[in-house]
Amino acid sequence: MKSLYLVLIFTLFSNCNHKEIINSNLKKCNDESFTYFDNKEKAVDYSINNRNKTLTCDEEKLINNTIENIIKENFSDTSKNSKQYGKQCIVRINENGDKEVWVNCIFKEDFSISDRKKSLIEVEDGGEYFFNFKINISIKKYYKLIINGLA
Repeated sequence: MKSLYLVLIFTLFSNCNHKEIINSNLKKCNDESFTYFDNKEKAVDYSINNRNKTLTCDEEKLINNTIENIIKENFSDTSKNSKQYGKQCIVRINENGDKEVWVNCIFKEDFSISDRKKSLIEVEDGGEYFFNFKINISIKKYYKLIINGLA
């Protein structure tokens, strides 16, 4: 009888740990600089139902690393970094099944978190403070980089 109780207790604990691992893969990363929108420019809640419209923590890290490379390769002021930008993202799966993301980068000092979560922000001019690009997450390549012009 004791062995039956031990088996039950072990099973309960192993199931709890397994569920926690699964749930931790689905929860939002702690990077508040990312906001997700659908193609209709409405904010997307991070939930199990919207996994294809959001990014994993590793995918967010890839975006941040890409931003760092864009800054090094294209900006005159290389002291900027990915942490200084809010990222508005539209995620889609393309016809090949690859995950693609349009990333709109907005210098954080210019717009509050609540502003960045309301709607997609478009600005004219602003130079290196506002830029956007597309990235194919599956093949880890970015393209269509647009850096705003100067006034």
